[in-house]
Amino acid sequence: MEELDLKEMLNYFWSKKMYIIIASLIGLLLGMVYTIWIQEPQYKSYTTILLKGTESQITSNDIALNQKLVDAYREIVKSKRVLNKVIANLELTYSYEQLFSKVTVESVNETEIIKVSVTDGDNITARDITNEIAYVFNNEVVKLYDLQNIGIIDKAEISDAPSNINVIKQLVISLLIGIVLGFAVVFVMFYFDNTLKNTAFIEEKLGLSIIGSIPRDGGNGNE
Repeated sequence: MEELDLKEMLNYFWSKKMYIIIASLIGLLLGMVYTIWIQEPQYKSYTTILLKGTESQITSNDIALNQKLVDAYREIVKSKRVLNKVIANLELTYSYEQLFSKVTVESVNETEIIKVSVTDGDNITARDITNEIAYVFNNEVVKLYDLQNIGIIDKAEISDAPSNINVIKQLVISLLIGIVLGFAVVFVMFYFDNTLKNTAFIEEKLGLSIIGSIPRDGGNGNE
């Protein structure tokens, strides 16, 4: 019984393959429209900051102090004290909350290195904000801790490729979504289809014997 049902369902899916193909193409088309014309590209720039020793020779005390300061420095980078000065220095139109949402700060592999990333719709603005944050942060640390222990490893550069758009990946996902929706639609159609499809269906489901059948399509053998 289960084998017959499975075969019947597969045959039904095959007969409705155009629905699946059309749904797949629609999904691909919608994904293409969104990716190319609707989705706004965002560019990411980053700088890495090293907490270095306060003396010419780095001591174990310097390393221990810097490791303790990493978490505090991460919060200072995104503080109003730093970001509001960045907004003023670059004459940005962003509010503190808007700029805060664009900034990501993380420690690198639990070391004394801090990575500051900025995402913006303009790649030049993203670079300028990132470098300005590092500059302002360095000055504020001196005022707050009276320490000269900040060193810039990598200055931010202009990113040519959007960080939020992967055309191939997004189109493949759109195609797969279309295929899944196509199968789902056909499955629903199959589930609610109560028509008598063939003589075997009548004999199996209704337990009736078939005396005869009338061919269709001009006697081509189809019942």
